Amino acid sequence: FFPNGPIETPFTVFVGLTSFPGFMFCLGYVFPIAYSNKKDAEKRMFMGFIKTLLAFYVSGTFSLLLIQKAGFINIVDMILIRNIPGYSEFIVSFAFVYLVNIFLFKPIKKLVQNKIKFIIVAILCLAFTGFNYGTVINDFFGVFVGTYRFSSFPIIQYGFYFLIGFYVSEHKIF
Repeated sequence: FFPNGPIETPFTVFVGLTSFPGFMFCLGYVFPIAYSNKKDAEKRMFMGFIKTLLAFYVSGTFSLLLIQKAGFINIVDMILIRNIPGYSEFIVSFAFVYLVNIFLFKPIKKLVQNKIKFIIVAILCLAFTGFNYGTVINDFFGVFVGTYRFSSFPIIQYGFYFLIGFYVSEHKIF
């Protein structure tokens, strides 16, 4: 996150290791509360996707223009998700969590009702942490599986935390 490599303290390492996983857990926890039994759930998720994608575009544009001193073609590549600018990588992942849930929300609700299937899918998400990021040269694909091309927050791997949050919410564990 810091290109000049500041001295990392245990606090910054802790924040880096827990902030996005914690965010994904909380997101998984609130999704069933916000969207279950709502006839316009897909529409609301789509609007969440659009709003978050617009936030990514605004953040990314400012990053490109003010920090990276990039030009118009870089903005077009960002809009087409071919280039993920710095300081906004987590926002694009957040946006695509909405999009994925438009299609997988109901299957996830069923999944968390079957403990064995749930554990298998959660373990598969964790297994993707072994995915070789070096093979990913497409930024759009990198949003889902990770890449070294930008600070990625891959949806599949972080999906583990989302699923745990969903499970906890559905089973009213907290």
